[in-house]
Amino acid sequence: MKRTTLCILLVVLPMVVMAQYYGRHRVRWRPTLADYDEFKCDSSKAKFGSVNKCVYLVKDSILHTRKLVSKLIARFDTNQENIFEMSADSNLHVTDSIRHVYDGKDNLLRVSSYALDDSTHLMYKSNEEVKQYNSRYKVIKDSEYSADDFRPYELRMKKKEKGDKRTRKRVSCLTYQNDTNEIKSIIITVNGTLLAGDDRDSYDTTIYITKYDDKGRVVYTEELGGWSHYRQYHKYDSWGNSIFYAMVGTDSSYTKDVYDNRGYFIETSRYTNGHLEFMDSLGRNAEGLRTETEEEVTSEVGAACTNSTVTVKIYDKSHRVISNTATKMEDGVSEVITTIDKYTTDNRDNVLLDSTFFTKEGFLHSMTSEEVYQYKYDEKGNKIWYSVIGGGTYSNNFSEIWKYDELRNVIYNARYSSCVPDKPEKETINTYYPGGGVLKEIIEINEGKKSYTYYDEEGKIIKELSPPDEDNDNAITETDYTYTK
Repeated sequence: MKRTTLCILLVVLPMVVMAQYYGRHRVRWRPTLADYDEFKCDSSKAKFGSVNKCVYLVKDSILHTRKLVSKLIARFDTNQENIFEMSADSNLHVTDSIRHVYDGKDNLLRVSSYALDDSTHLMYKSNEEVKQYNSRYKVIKDSEYSADDFRPYELRMKKKEKGDKRTRKRVSCLTYQNDTNEIKSIIITVNGTLLAGDDRDSYDTTIYITKYDDKGRVVYTEELGGWSHYRQYHKYDSWGNSIFYAMVGTDSSYTKDVYDNRGYFIETSRYTNGHLEFMDSLGRNAEGLRTETEEEVTSEVGAACTNSTVTVKIYDKSHRVISNTATKMEDGVSEVITTIDKYTTDNRDNVLLDSTFFTKEGFLHSMTSEEVYQYKYDEKGNKIWYSVIGGGTYSNNFSEIWKYDELRNVIYNARYSSCVPDKPEKETINTYYPGGGVLKEIIEINEGKKSYTYYDEEGKIIKELSPPDEDNDNAITETDYTYTK
């Protein structure tokens, strides 16, 4: 009963906080791909309003004795965009949260982050960003504030005086041409602290000026103030490709790109202070095969020798590299590394055999080795076997197998090492819901230790079980996910 009451309080609390903090504003936090991966959710299929993620430590699975380790609450709108997120520790004390506020046009108005102070155990606003827009929804003012404590951990854990926290502020004011193209940006940055006697306060103003051509492309940029002062120039061809870019400052450089009469890339080269730094070009050899040549030059100030690497690649008609030659020059000593690949393919152009010959020749040393990659496929073209042998003394030889169901979903995968070729070192067993490719269960076996992942019929993850931890009385970490529509 006690645990149920605590969970209800933790679910209701963020809703109350949101209502008090934002009033009539619509609150959103847009998740990244990493956030969707966190919940193992396909946003095009799985729709939900909230996610509660609870992590437990289970020391006796029979008696179901488990201890809460952490909890995460995330709330989503109908577009699967997060409207609130909060994390709590094992005592259900909030440790951090994040909120985003958008206007009716989905423009970001404010994002606020809150964190737990290590010494006072109180929540504080660690970061905030506020934006303003013009009639074309272009940002005209962007204000950022950070109150994170950047001191070393041992100092942060000491008793704090009032206001004992470093701060950082940055305000950007932008001006546009016809409310569309940015032509001027003024950024004011204040790095400061309220610590008495600290002389590291700093105040910095940086101005960016941008000019455009009649097609709205950037042709000139200049930075004034700040830590550097530079100018940038751009030129374009009739296809709209950038063919020249130069930056003039402490270290001046320019990049030149060359395209053919159809607008396809041929060559790029970059020079710094008048010296070639990098070049990449495409071409054809005498047999009509595509080639790529890269040259990279690195030289330190005052060095007697110039270090460089020239790499030449040759591709076959299926765009596979069949030759790779790298010529290195370092401290006046040259070294040539050559890799030759010979392929055997089936009638579908699937590689059955790839023999790789590797040679390295340099001053008073040389080395040769050969590696063989083998593949097998079933009648549907699925790869069912792969092996690597050879490669020299320090090679990592292994083989791998796959099995599929009638829908070509992988149901079994195993990897074998060269040390124990008859027993897999890693295995993955996949179970699917009837009638489709939606995963139901994944069992991963790594050196005899099993972990489990379970999904619902929409593909959302609902439970994870880790292998027993030998250093913690063979305890299992259990992670539960619950969703609401």
